[in-house]
Amino acid sequence: DKQSIEGKVGYSASTTSISPTEIYCGGTTNEQLTIKPRSVFTFNAMVTGRDDTTGDVCSFQFIGTIKRDSINNTILSGATKSILIRDDSNFDVVIDVDDTNESLRLTVTAATTNLTKWIATVDFVEVLF
Repeated sequence: DKQSIEGKVGYSASTTSISPTEIYCGGTTNEQLTIKPRSVFTFNAMVTGRDDTTGDVCSFQFIGTIKRDSINNTILSGATKSILIRDDSNFDVVIDVDDTNESLRLTVTAATTNLTKWIATVDFVEVLF
Protein backbone atom coordinates (compact mmCIF):
# COMPACT_ATOMS: atom_id res chain seq x y z
CA ASP A 1 0.00 0.00 0.00
CA LYS A 2 1.58 3.25 -1.12
CA GLN A 3 1.03 6.45 0.79
CA SER A 4 2.23 10.00 0.89
CA ILE A 5 2.02 12.46 3.73
CA GLU A 6 2.59 16.18 3.96
CA GLY A 7 2.60 18.36 7.01
CA LYS A 8 4.03 21.05 9.23
CA VAL A 9 5.40 20.63 12.74
CA GLY A 10 6.35 23.37 15.19
CA TYR A 11 9.21 23.27 17.69
CA SER A 12 9.88 25.66 20.57
CA ALA A 13 12.13 26.00 23.61
CA SER A 14 13.88 28.41 25.93
CA THR A 15 17.54 27.89 26.80
CA THR A 16 19.95 29.41 29.34
CA SER A 17 23.08 27.51 28.33
CA ILE A 18 25.75 27.70 25.65
CA SER A 19 25.72 23.89 25.39
CA PRO A 20 23.96 22.33 22.39
CA THR A 21 20.37 21.60 23.41
CA GLU A 22 17.83 19.46 21.60
CA ILE A 23 14.45 21.13 21.13
CA TYR A 24 11.20 19.25 20.65
CA CYS A 25 7.88 19.34 18.83
CA GLY A 26 5.45 21.68 20.52
CA GLY A 27 8.05 22.41 23.21
CA THR A 28 7.23 19.04 24.84
CA THR A 29 10.31 17.15 26.08
CA ASN A 30 11.08 14.02 24.05
CA GLU A 31 8.32 14.76 21.50
CA GLN A 32 10.08 14.05 18.19
CA LEU A 33 9.12 13.96 14.53
CA THR A 34 9.35 10.24 13.73
CA ILE A 35 10.23 9.05 10.24
CA LYS A 36 8.03 6.16 9.15
CA PRO A 37 9.55 2.78 8.07
CA ARG A 38 10.32 2.35 4.36
CA SER A 39 10.01 6.03 3.58
CA VAL A 40 11.75 9.06 2.19
CA PHE A 41 11.15 12.33 4.06
CA THR A 42 11.97 15.72 2.51
CA PHE A 43 11.88 18.84 4.68
CA ASN A 44 12.26 22.61 4.74
CA ALA A 45 13.00 23.86 8.25
CA MET A 46 13.15 27.45 9.50
CA VAL A 47 14.70 28.10 12.93
CA THR A 48 14.88 31.44 14.76
CA GLY A 49 16.36 32.35 18.12
CA ARG A 50 16.50 35.58 20.15
CA ASP A 51 18.61 36.45 23.20
CA ASP A 52 16.27 38.24 25.62
CA THR A 53 19.06 40.34 27.20
CA THR A 54 21.20 41.43 24.24
CA GLY A 55 18.46 41.36 21.60
CA ASP A 56 20.79 39.41 19.29
CA VAL A 57 19.00 37.12 16.86
CA CYS A 58 19.69 34.25 14.50
CA SER A 59 17.73 32.60 11.72
CA PHE A 60 18.62 29.45 9.81
CA GLN A 61 17.02 27.49 6.99
CA PHE A 62 17.59 23.80 6.25
CA ILE A 63 16.45 21.84 3.23
CA GLY A 64 17.11 18.11 3.26
CA THR A 65 16.10 14.51 2.82
CA ILE A 66 15.98 11.62 5.28
CA LYS A 67 15.64 7.96 4.31
CA ARG A 68 14.46 5.12 6.57
CA ASP A 69 14.59 1.52 5.41
CA SER A 70 12.53 -1.48 6.53
CA ILE A 71 15.08 -2.54 9.18
CA ASN A 72 15.09 0.84 10.95
CA ASN A 73 18.22 2.43 9.55
CA THR A 74 17.49 6.14 9.38
CA ILE A 75 20.00 8.40 7.62
CA LEU A 76 20.19 12.04 6.61
CA SER A 77 20.85 11.68 2.89
CA GLY A 78 21.51 15.33 2.27
CA ALA A 79 20.87 18.73 3.79
CA THR A 80 21.69 22.32 2.98
CA LYS A 81 22.09 24.84 5.82
CA SER A 82 21.65 28.56 5.14
CA ILE A 83 22.40 31.23 7.72
CA LEU A 84 19.85 33.99 7.14
CA ILE A 85 21.08 36.18 10.02
CA ARG A 86 23.40 35.58 12.96
CA ASP A 87 24.14 38.65 15.10
CA ASP A 88 26.59 36.61 17.21
CA SER A 89 28.69 33.92 15.52
CA ASN A 90 28.27 31.63 18.56
CA PHE A 91 24.61 30.97 17.69
CA ASP A 92 24.20 27.65 15.88
CA VAL A 93 21.59 25.10 14.85
CA VAL A 94 22.13 21.53 13.69
CA ILE A 95 19.60 19.21 12.09
CA ASP A 96 20.39 15.52 11.96
CA VAL A 97 18.70 12.19 12.66
CA ASP A 98 18.30 10.24 15.87
CA ASP A 99 18.70 6.71 14.51
CA THR A 100 17.72 5.19 17.88
CA ASN A 101 14.31 6.91 17.86
CA GLU A 102 14.05 7.04 14.03
CA SER A 103 13.40 10.79 14.12
CA LEU A 104 14.53 14.19 12.95
CA ARG A 105 16.63 15.89 15.65
CA LEU A 106 16.94 19.65 15.99
CA THR A 107 19.74 20.98 18.25
CA VAL A 108 20.27 24.66 19.07
CA THR A 109 23.22 26.48 20.61
CA ALA A 110 22.72 29.90 22.17
CA ALA A 111 25.39 32.61 22.02
CA THR A 112 25.22 33.34 25.77
CA THR A 113 23.79 31.96 29.01
CA ASN A 114 21.05 34.59 28.83
CA LEU A 115 17.49 33.42 28.29
CA THR A 116 17.21 32.61 24.59
CA LYS A 117 13.88 31.70 23.00
CA TRP A 118 13.73 29.41 19.98
CA ILE A 119 10.99 28.66 17.48
CA ALA A 120 11.11 26.40 14.44
CA THR A 121 8.79 25.02 11.81
CA VAL A 122 9.43 21.97 9.69
CA ASP A 123 7.40 21.63 6.50
CA PHE A 124 7.65 18.14 5.07
CA VAL A 125 6.51 15.60 2.51
CA GLU A 126 6.95 11.87 3.03
CA VAL A 127 6.49 8.93 0.67
CA LEU A 128 5.93 5.48 2.21
CA PHE A 129 5.84 1.96 0.84
